[in-house]
Order: sequence, then C-alpha cells, then structure tokens
Amino acid sequence: MKPILFLAAGIWLANGAAWADALPETASASLRWSAAEDRLPPLPEGRAQKSTSLGVAGPFAGVHREGLIVAGGANFPGGLPWIPIGPTGKLPKKTYYDTVFVLSKQNGTAPTWIEATTRLPHRLAYGVSIPTPKGLLCIGGEWKTYAEDAQGKQTSTTHRSGQVFLIAWDPESKTVTLKERYTDGGEHADTFHRLPPLPAATTMLGGAMVGNKIYVLGGDTKKGATDNVWMLDLEGAKITKDQEGNGIPWTWQAQPSFPGPPRILPVVAAQNDGTTTNLYLFSGRIPGRTEDAALLTDAYAFDPEQQSWKRLRDVGAPAAPRSVMAGSGLAAGQYGILIFGGDSGNVFLKILRLEAALRGHEASGNQQAAVQTLAALNQVRGEAHQGFSRAVLAYHTVTDTWVRLKNRIPAARETIEGQSQIKGGPVTTTAVQWGRDIVLPSGEIRQVSVDCRASIGAIGNSDHGLVKLGRAGRNRWLGKRPKTRGVAMSHDAHPLGG
Repeated sequence: MKPILFLAAGIWLANGAAWADALPETASASLRWSAAEDRLPPLPEGRAQKSTSLGVAGPFAGVHREGLIVAGGANFPGGLPWIPIGPTGKLPKKTYYDTVFVLSKQNGTAPTWIEATTRLPHRLAYGVSIPTPKGLLCIGGEWKTYAEDAQGKQTSTTHRSGQVFLIAWDPESKTVTLKERYTDGGEHADTFHRLPPLPAATTMLGGAMVGNKIYVLGGDTKKGATDNVWMLDLEGAKITKDQEGNGIPWTWQAQPSFPGPPRILPVVAAQNDGTTTNLYLFSGRIPGRTEDAALLTDAYAFDPEQQSWKRLRDVGAPAAPRSVMAGSGLAAGQYGILIFGGDSGNVFLKILRLEAALRGHEASGNQQAAVQTLAALNQVRGEAHQGFSRAVLAYHTVTDTWVRLKNRIPAARETIEGQSQIKGGPVTTTAVQWGRDIVLPSGEIRQVSVDCRASIGAIGNSDHGLVKLGRAGRNRWLGKRPKTRGVAMSHDAHPLGG
C-alpha cells in the first residue's frame, strides 16, 4: 500500500469531446501526469486508526461539493501478509477502517485533509461508491473478523455488507454527515424512504449512475461470484402512495444479467454511444483456485431503455486482449471511457499455480519440494512482482475501438526492509474527477493473493464448492477446448490414423 495520491492534469478535459472523438484515429493522445505528492498531501494518520497513513485499498472515494472524500478501506499494518511475525509465526492481519477523510481546497488555499468525527457504520472496504448531487452513495463492501483455536491456528471470516448510505460534505461548516435517506436535508426527512439495502450482501462489485438510476453489477455474495445487475431509481426516494392510499415501496430492481461468466472486481462506467447513455462492463475475475480461476478480458454494453446487452470488442483489441480486473473506469468527453491500471493476471495466475503445487506437496508429505515451492512462491509475491499495470486505455463507445495512451500512471514507490522499490500503478481504488483533474486516491500496488492461506499450510480448495457453471459454454469462456478421445475417433480424424 502507499499513501501517495496520483493526479492527472486536466489537459484532456480542457479539450472535452474533441479529445474523446479523436481516440480511434490516434494512439498519440495522452494525459499529462504529475506525481500528486508534489501538489496534494498524502493520506494522513487517523486519530484512532493511525495505520491509514500507509494508504488503503478498496476505499469509498468520490467528490461532493468540491470535497474529495476517501472513506474506509483496508491494509496490512503488521507487514507483508505472507511473512510471519516474530517467533509466533502468525501472519499479519488485514485491518479494515471506518475513518472518513475529506480533502478540501476551499478559498484558493492549498488542499488539506480533514478527518471527520463521523465514522462509517462499520469498518468497510471493497464496496462501490457513486457521486450524486446529495452525497457520495456508498454500496456494499466487506470486513473481516479473526479467531484462534486452542492450538493457536488463526482463521478469518469475511462478512459482506448490503448497506447503502450517503456521505455528505458541508464545506461551510467543514463537517461530514452520514445519511440513511436520499435527501439534502432541506426537506422533512420523514417524507423520504430510507435507502434500501442490496437484495444480497455483496463485495467487490462495480457500479455507475445513468440519469437518476444507480446500477450495481457482479460482485461476491456468500454464494460466490454473481452476474447480478440491480437498479435503484433515485426518483423513488420520496414517499408516494398509490390510488388506494398505500405506500409504494422503494427497492432495488433486478435487471437482465450480463452475458459471460459471473465475476468480481469488474470495471464499470456509464457513457453515451451517440444514441443513448449505456452502462459498460469490462473485464473482472472468476474467483477460485487454479483450474477454476480466470482473468476475464470481455466487454459488454447494456442499453437501459431496451433492457438488452451486446458484446463489444475485448479490452485492448485488436492487440492481445488483456485483463483490467480491479482497475478504475471514468467517462471522458462525449464518447470516451478511460480505464486506469488493473491487473493483467500474469502474476496472479502464477501465484495460484504455485499455491496449488504447495498444497499438493504438503498433502503428499514431500517436505523438500514444499520448502522449494514455498521459496519460489514468496519470491513471486515479493521481489519478482513489480506491481500492477500502469497503462491507461481509452475506449470509444461509437466506434468500439481501443487505444493505449502514451503516458502511463506514475510509478509508486514502496519501502521494503528499508529499501525503496519502484512498483506499479494502484488498483482497488476509484478514479475521481475533481474539477479539471483526475485523482486516483491511494489503492493497492502489489498482488497479495487469496489471503495467503497456502503459506501457512492450509490444504484443500475451500472455494471450489462456490463456483457454479451457470450456463452452457462456461468451459469455452475459460479457454478450455473440447476434446475427443482417440478411441472414439474415426481413423480419418485420428492424428495417427489415415
């Protein structure tokens, strides 16, 4: 993790639609980046939760009334999560936060962080946050609790959240308010519904706003990854009654599921395609281990008026398709979508293969092979991993084309054992448009894998039972081609026949 903020100067934004319209014709379009540590202060220590100064992954982030809000998030303050602590050999715990910070740049003064006295309703990370006129709408997420048995074995439990709430910033009083109703406070609160919770508690989901409608997609429920699409119409926030005088409920409405496999950590954005405003879904990951896991490169557009999905070119095409799992998307100009960073998956899948090999060696009692595999695994987790992608991709919604911008996200630095190392761009954060600038607040800069369970000798595929094929063709989505047994082939079809 890193306390740095990355900021892109608003050259592209000054050109607006003209810049976005030029995307298909040229790959020379670029953003002019400056390390935000030169212009913006780093995320500070919290009064009670001081480890926020390390930076946080998966925070709620967005702008309300010119204040940049960063709330919640998670990190590993005890050290690298795969390296045991001291003689106990226990691994550092992941810490979740409920702090709310606002970066204010009022009255032309230098921006400064303000830590709100208001806290989130729970320590949360990996939800989705969407700016609205009445506050930053925060949806879903997760937190963890830890337990230890009589033998000292440590286990963790992930708790998923279905809560929906608003974070509102008041620049005059410099205070933060948490709201359970979609209102700016100027009207009687009891004339508004409470924000309805998600139909199912979900973490690692994506979301965007189309008109006055909030959409959330995918994510992980207790049953595993989903292809859920839910919509909340903000027009229904005010309490109304039908002709018989009964109150009309305000709830999330199920929308047609997206094509392709269920997933977590997708990139989601809303943008116009020349005719209407669509919802765009890019990449993501199928959770699991080894043969079940997959990094996705597909892309889809949803037309809310027609209630229909269509397949788009894979991310990065016509070059080799790439995963941008856990990256961040932002609409640019009239027809452009920028995607910042993301995980290409090469290191992630290598870690999964080594973890599977380690479990196999431990199960068979081959200690020598287990020690060698663990050493290779820790090397990949640590020194060999130079961080996530720093690329910025631009997608044009009218022409269904991709370009890769020249200027990458500035490299982050991470201090390991007293030495500063250059790492990649951040993921599990939210690209925020703040005036004429784009801000990537904090985020994760290195792969941690799936709670590092293999490093403490856990055996078995605990997530396998949660994976569902969902529909026909799932194996083809995973890149597995059908095979015919040789004995079932005609002699003409057999490679050794004829």
